[in-house]
Formats: sequence, structure tokens, C-alpha cells
Amino acid sequence: MFILIVSFVTGSYYNSFLWEDLRMAEAAGNNINFTFGLIWQILNQILMTIFFITYCADMLALLVSAIAKTTTSAMTIMPFLLIIQLLFSGSVFELPKEAEAFTNLTATKWGVTALCSQGNYNSMPMVSVWNTALSMKDVEINGEKPLLELFRYMEQNGLRDDFLMQTAALNQIPEYSFDRGIVLNCWFWLLLWTIIYIAATIALLEFIDRDKR
Repeated sequence: MFILIVSFVTGSYYNSFLWEDLRMAEAAGNNINFTFGLIWQILNQILMTIFFITYCADMLALLVSAIAKTTTSAMTIMPFLLIIQLLFSGSVFELPKEAEAFTNLTATKWGVTALCSQGNYNSMPMVSVWNTALSMKDVEINGEKPLLELFRYMEQNGLRDDFLMQTAALNQIPEYSFDRGIVLNCWFWLLLWTIIYIAATIALLEFIDRDKR
């Protein structure tokens, strides 16, 4: 736990400088020179996020093992917890507004948000609209194929990349913005849930007579 807290503090310190430099370069429209040192810093931040996610998941599994009396019971509980984590994370599909509050109760939501923010998700081209429209290119309307003609025109004039970037710009997700504050907030919540799982596990083990298992 001490190592986890130290990693969070030191990672937060270095993360603030790295994100600020990258955001300033992006805002100024300057090309980012990806030196070995910069790449190592970026990988370090992503690996730290993965570490927080993995450690939090391990502590959740430890909590389940404290609740379940047998291996069979633990293996029965875990799939339900994983399904809940995925369904209420908000990353698989959009949840109704009434259920959005439950996303804060899942470690999955904070892990996915941190990784998407670090990967600058909103700056990536969106291919889902293109692929969906492309699958309909052979649809005929009054004996013509307007989508097929449109795709040919765009390909011939090199407009495909512009189309992908424009659709991405119209489908921005504020939670995935390239911002150090978002990443630090996600780290905080992952650390908080890790501590909650550990505390709950210790409390359960204090009241459980292992010899009767």
C-alpha cells in the first residue's frame, strides 16, 4: 500500500509537467518531437494507470475471496461482479441519465477514462460512421447508387481523412479530453476504491472464523 501511495504522489508530480507540455504543444499546433525520453514518460504514465487498474482489481478479487467460503462460490460471484463492472462503466454503451451515477461505483469507468484521456481519444479519426455508410454503398435509390458515387468521389479527391476527422470532431467525449486533471482524478478514484476493498476485506476477515470454512 505504501508503494501504491508513493507511486500515486510521484506519478502525479511528473504527470502534471508532461501533460502541460503536450497540451501546450498541441494547442500551439506544433509538431511534438517524440524523443526516447518523452516516449518513456508517456509509457510510464500509461503503465502507472494499468498498475492502478490491476491492483484495484486484485483487491476486489481478495474481497470476494474473503466473502466466499469455497472456491466454487468465489467463481460464481466473480462473473456477476465483472458483468456489473462492464455494464455500469459507461464504456460499452451509453447509459440512461438515471444510471450514470452508478458508473462512479465501478473501477472500470475510471480505468477506461484514464487510458482514453492519456491516449488523446478525442483527437483520433472516427471510422465507425465511415464503415457503417460503406456497408450501405450498394443500396440503390431510383436505380442509382448515390453512396457508392460519393465514396468514389471522396477517395479520388483524398477527402477520406478529412471526413474521418470531421466526424470525430462532432463526436467528442468531454470525459476523454487530453487533460492531466482527468487522469489524476481517475487515479484518485482507483486508489480510493482499492483502499475501500482492502478495508472491507480486513473487516470481514476479523469476523470470520477461518477454521470453520
